[in-house]
Amino acid sequence: MPCYRCGTRQADPARGESPWKRGVRDNGQILICPDCQAGYDWPADLDRCAGCGGIHLVRRLGETECRDCGAVGS
Repeated sequence: MPCYRCGTRQADPARGESPWKRGVRDNGQILICPDCQAGYDWPADLDRCAGCGGIHLVRRLGETECRDCGAVGS
């Protein structure tokens, strides 16, 4: 899956945590590359949780789950 802003494809990361970020935008899972994280206010583009307003959302099996408060929506 490429970065939603610049289209760069994610390469296999070295050991450890990936520098890429995940988010939900327009009800779809997206990736944000390290360059776009540094040069752009990318959190402003992400969907927010209806319950707590958080941006730490994940999409799976047609549902969106908030990693901050645990709320689940379609």
